[in-house]
Amino acid sequence: MTLNLRRIVIHIVGATALLTVRPAWAGDSAEAEALIRQGVELRAQKKDERALPLFEKAYQISRSPRTAGQLGLVEMALGYFVDAEKYLSEAVASPDHPWVAKNLPTLKAQLATAKSQIGELYIIGEPAGAEVVVNGKSVGRLPLPGPVRLDKGRVDVQVRAAGYVSSSDSVTMVGGKREDRSYRLQREAPVGATIAQPDYFAPGELVTDLRNLAESTRMTSNERGDEEAIVKRLRAQIDALLQRIPDERRETGCDGFELLGAELDRRFEFLAGSLGFRFRFFHLSFSCRKTKGPSASTAAGCAGC
Repeated sequence: MTLNLRRIVIHIVGATALLTVRPAWAGDSAEAEALIRQGVELRAQKKDERALPLFEKAYQISRSPRTAGQLGLVEMALGYFVDAEKYLSEAVASPDHPWVAKNLPTLKAQLATAKSQIGELYIIGEPAGAEVVVNGKSVGRLPLPGPVRLDKGRVDVQVRAAGYVSSSDSVTMVGGKREDRSYRLQREAPVGATIAQPDYFAPGELVTDLRNLAESTRMTSNERGDEEAIVKRLRAQIDALLQRIPDERRETGCDGFELLGAELDRRFEFLAGSLGFRFRFFHLSFSCRKTKGPSASTAAGCAGC
């Protein structure tokens, strides 16, 4: 079942008729029928959380359009829209089944509502073979075959691979909308050595790395570690990223790199609350230095560090 940080309880309008106990339907075993009856009674008492495992077990015992439909409805009531879509789709795919035929309008209406509450997350990146984890669950390896369908709300994304520094991010999904994310993992440096990173080709590449740096710093700061060490490490990491802007871009206006000041200011604003300081990027042109002299924090400006 899809893990949600928040459980959104939705009362299913028009589904009251499905919550009444009915005679056994052909095709469902006696054990499954007993579980369905118990689940229906609990739902009538608005105890959907307790009813869910009963419907899940009934579906495992007797996989039928009816058990799928009942399971989809309770998933829907609990705000598990992706799972609700799966089971409701399975039910309406058998419109000639007696129970489905009787309740088809309600099932179709709930399926449409479930679809409207699901967003799609498109993830690309490198290296190939890196594992993508969403809300603690592995969803595949890069390159993914298609989008990850997720319930609306905030989701946590991690991309990881052996020998690379993992990247973490939080994405707010909106029902019916698409989100795109790109992750380029950096190789882990051997102990006592550093690995030269390639120059940035376009501002978007730097923005992606800054987003990843901001998110990893946010997670570290939430753990309430050594604040002085966090600040020192952050300064060094930002400076290392900015050094990868090609020299020729610094000399010709940077082709858009000068716009990154606002991006940095927004991405690192959370530090004001977690660490008691905030980077203030006074000069949008700080990333266009023609020489590699001043450090990033000096060129950008830092208040209260």
